[in-house]
Amino acid sequence: MHHVTRAIVALAFVGSLSAGCNANKKSSDESGAEDSPRAKKKAPSKVDLTTSLKDGYGGILGEFYEGMDEGKEGGGLFFSGAPHMPEEPDTFSAAWVGREAGIVLRRAVDKELPYTTVQARGHQCLLFHEGNLVRRLVFKIDDQSSEYAMSAAGDIILWYGAESGDPRQNEVAFFHKRRLKQYQVWEGSSPRRNEPPPEGLEGFINREARACLEAFGATNPMPGAPAAPPPPPDAPSAEAIPTIKIDRTEFEKGDAITVKLGVTLSPPEGQKYWITLIRPDAPDTDFGSWQYVASGASSHTLEATEPGDWEIRLHDVYPKYKTGRVLSRQRIKITGAKAAPAKAQNACSCSLGGAYWGPCERTGCQAGYTCSSRDDGGDGNCYCNCR
Repeated sequence: MHHVTRAIVALAFVGSLSAGCNANKKSSDESGAEDSPRAKKKAPSKVDLTTSLKDGYGGILGEFYEGMDEGKEGGGLFFSGAPHMPEEPDTFSAAWVGREAGIVLRRAVDKELPYTTVQARGHQCLLFHEGNLVRRLVFKIDDQSSEYAMSAAGDIILWYGAESGDPRQNEVAFFHKRRLKQYQVWEGSSPRRNEPPPEGLEGFINREARACLEAFGATNPMPGAPAAPPPPPDAPSAEAIPTIKIDRTEFEKGDAITVKLGVTLSPPEGQKYWITLIRPDAPDTDFGSWQYVASGASSHTLEATEPGDWEIRLHDVYPKYKTGRVLSRQRIKITGAKAAPAKAQNACSCSLGGAYWGPCERTGCQAGYTCSSRDDGGDGNCYCNCR
């Protein structure tokens, strides 16, 4: 399993669009759409879109990437720790959206994706595609620039809008299973804010994308259509389902946690079981400190890390189950390490130091001292050493 230390997306474009007329019919859900402020149109520009985008059709997108390459935040959207998984996860993850949209962008900027322009709803659409499956879509209406990123299945995962001005107005919508799940806005280089999406925004995003996709003849699922229910989960990969067993449920920080699996794990060639220590309320698609479990193992050892409530989770084989499939789990508690025992105090107060010269044979040493090194002169004195 590989981790990605940085996953990024900043979607937009710059430039005007060429004029065009739309011969496509409106969908049945577009009645009254022309009354929306977003739907009002001005006379389109005569500048061709494909020549107005920067550096391999990067536009504002390219500006963001230049800033990222130089280690500057530059207004881009940054996400960390999201592994690359082409399949959309079952639960919403803005980090996954950012990672996958960033990959689509980079492929377009590097000219790995061919492009086609079409006319739809009175404006030009620039589509980057794999065959007839569109992965990136760019268009402009009035002063509002829009860009989309589509998943490997062709669904919208991110929409970015930028309105010209000083500072530039930016907004971004994250999608999951064809529904808008998170909306952010910001001005210029100011911090992004999570806000409720404006009324009608989701319909606008789907409607405009659908017009462009239909004009192109794309094989993408039509935006706004309900997502198909997920298929039933596959049966576990092993004949016998492993079960986590531990001798106790409370450990001190730094303790070794021996996890017994109940069976000997024999994954298929090229697949690996993996185990993680994670907070109990984290979704199954997340992972904390994790390790692969050796093939043929019937137990595995973890280290108790930070104090708190934790859960040990054994996941089915990777990469077959890329989004994480938990086979067994066990909650534990980790406490702080015990303090080292205090060193025993000497019974002697050592008020006279570690040793003194005194009449130990006649009167004995003070309490806590023992006699040693008698005086050969016979006066009965000796060294009294602190015990």
